[in-house]
Amino acid sequence: MIKSDSARGRRWAVVLAGGEGERMRSVTTTWLGCHRPKQYCTFVGSRWMMWTGMIGVILQGL
Repeated sequence: MIKSDSARGRRWAVVLAGGEGERMRSVTTTWLGCHRPKQYCTFVGSRWMMWTGMIGVILQGL
């Protein structure tokens, strides 16, 4: 239940991630030397993938 009037009418997003990570396991293991879920990898730039997605969602709401 939303109690604040300022929060009404705003868009919200939920980032869901799941699975075993099998498709990218060999790539991240070769690249980093150990397995790491792709959400926590920095494929582009200096921020991890999930962080980049969250910032994009926040900026879209401005």
